[in-house]
Amino acid sequence: MPLPTHVTAEGDRPVLVLDDIHKIYNPGPLQVHVLKGISLAVERGDYVAIMGHSGSGKSTMLNILGCLDVPSSGKYLIDGVDVAQLTEAELADVRNQFLGFVFQSFNLVRRTSALANVELPLVYAGVAKSERRRRAITALGLVGLEDGRLNAAGRTIVIITHEDDVAAHAKRVITLADGRVASDHRKAPVAGEPPRLIDLTALEDDEVAAS
Repeated sequence: MPLPTHVTAEGDRPVLVLDDIHKIYNPGPLQVHVLKGISLAVERGDYVAIMGHSGSGKSTMLNILGCLDVPSSGKYLIDGVDVAQLTEAELADVRNQFLGFVFQSFNLVRRTSALANVELPLVYAGVAKSERRRRAITALGLVGLEDGRLNAAGRTIVIITHEDDVAAHAKRVITLADGRVASDHRKAPVAGEPPRLIDLTALEDDEVAAS
């Protein structure tokens, strides 16, 4: 089933808008007020890192952004469309075709490229270096990750992280504290390349020359 016709990837409006978002679990005497009036917009093509200590509301906000959970109050718009107005079938299509997720629990080797992570099992399997590199590049290409430059190619990225090294690559860093936006700092223009973007092709050429 195609995406809802009113949810597109075109236009100048922000691709994501959170408008006074609140999230309350266990309403009543034992309620937990996790998000307390979050309002922000994410421009198309931006690369946003959301940071904060444990319990600040990062994971809850990510679940709402990914249409895995709904706010208790406030509006969440995707490309100008109020997500609350979409049917379950339309939400499933949005999650399937409009949004993509990479979860932290995939047991990847930290601070190592996607290419190296894909190659690792082939190392243990005894596959020769040139062949495992070819297989890994082919596998990454099948899911559109062959060169690791998704944002430079125009993708909008929102990443939840505790790591300063990870956030250093983002164009914009938002910090949450106690369910609210504590700071919002832009480090690079939306249309520019992410800070500290690594040229993986150059690194691979250096590796080949050194081997």
